[in-house]
Amino acid sequence: MGTLGIASEKGTIPVRQNLFEKDNSGQAVLIGSRCEKCGNVFFPQKAYCDRCNAGDLIPIRFGRYGRIQTFTIIRQASPEFKVPYAIGRVDVDEGVRIFTQLLADDLGKIEVGQPVELVLDRLFDEPNGTEITGYKYRVVRRQK
Repeated sequence: MGTLGIASEKGTIPVRQNLFEKDNSGQAVLIGSRCEKCGNVFFPQKAYCDRCNAGDLIPIRFGRYGRIQTFTIIRQASPEFKVPYAIGRVDVDEGVRIFTQLLADDLGKIEVGQPVELVLDRLFDEPNGTEITGYKYRVVRRQK
């Protein structure tokens, strides 16, 4: 198993290092950074703060839940993605807005403000069969 805990027999690697990892309970978490000087929070991680230009940023792990801020349904085919699919921005509790693919049982029922949960999922396969994994947010079903 790889350092992120997301390996498989056929070979799975993250789309980019240091975007996400699995915590001790096996749940996916995104990794961002927080400026020690002004408190500004970023995703993905940065070396310097955009607000105060300080270089003393520390890595932080974001919670797994957020709410959809905006979204759109893509219906134009691309080489790696089957249509239709949804993309959007998710607000997380740590104060960051994350651009992501959205997953739902019925894309037509996605709404602004819906709660979502972070998942790690296949993005595409390389020609050698290696699966490239990325982060996505799945709509959380409302309890009745």
